[in-house]
Amino acid sequence: MGDNKSRIIYEPSFVIQNPKVLTSLCMFYDEVMLFNSKPIDDEIQKLEELKEKGLIDTKGIAKLDFINGPLKILSNENVLNVYDAKKCSEVFVEANELDLDLELIDKPGHLGFKIQNSKMNNLTKNIVQAILSGNNNKITVSELIRAANIYSVAEAYSIPIFSGHESYNSGVKIDNKDYVSFLSENLAIMSICELALPEMVTQNPEDILIAREKLKDELLEFKAGILELTYLLHQKIDSNRSSYNQIANECTVLINTKIKASLISLENKINKNKNKRIKNMIVIGAKLLLSGGNIFTCANEAKSIIESGISIADNLSSLINIDKPEHKIASYIFKFNNRFNK
Repeated sequence: MGDNKSRIIYEPSFVIQNPKVLTSLCMFYDEVMLFNSKPIDDEIQKLEELKEKGLIDTKGIAKLDFINGPLKILSNENVLNVYDAKKCSEVFVEANELDLDLELIDKPGHLGFKIQNSKMNNLTKNIVQAILSGNNNKITVSELIRAANIYSVAEAYSIPIFSGHESYNSGVKIDNKDYVSFLSENLAIMSICELALPEMVTQNPEDILIAREKLKDELLEFKAGILELTYLLHQKIDSNRSSYNQIANECTVLINTKIKASLISLENKINKNKNKRIKNMIVIGAKLLLSGGNIFTCANEAKSIIESGISIADNLSSLINIDKPEHKIASYIFKFNNRFNK
């Protein structure tokens, strides 16, 4: 994968049911990679057959809705892509050549693999842990293939992995081999989920495509601000001893203090600016009613006020110091909210 696209692998399933997570990942990364053991067309056929027979459950309906909705729309623009076993073997050639620390046991009466936890490399450990963390006592071939594809592709191409589990305080976790990227990406996604999308229940995927295009320049400033604040995280966290929940807690503190304070300050300044423009418009209206004066002069004055109002959301630098990292983040989140909560 020789391009410069930013990518993330969504590990829990090929279906992203949480609209906050779907929106934040699609906004922050160029491509969100989904993995399934079989092609999506086969999934659709199976689900449609169950639906016709009246045997489809709520989980199956949710899958079908996701496939026919967000996946169909966002995959057309390569924002979401599903990789099945065959596609993985064709596209990710380097991943197929990675070594697994499995010792073959071939003795009379015994044939199998020996796994020693202390000697396993990260790839083997991740695959084994992913399989063992499943809810079923039995391991299926499809589960094994999917886990192997996810973690070998992540390892071979240094792609971060998004995972969600109830044991995480924040509900989400992004694993990245690079520690700075690990901190910054978790801080970024948590910031968007906690501050930009607090009330979101559902989201039109077409809005995501529009927002990606409209806010692409602001996203660069947002990422720069996140990286600058990552330094503060790095100073507080012991990379060798801190658990992920401790790191997530530090991210939450930073989000709810420095970043949120900047966002509140920005919103207050914008509201004051709006109120000032409304008062000015009232004064202009009064001039027209009371004096019957030069309507063209008043109209030009009103036009100036209206135009300044339209551009205020796009010219936040006039209200805050964008040089500060927390203000860069707040500016992006404000515009993010402004676009999705119209």
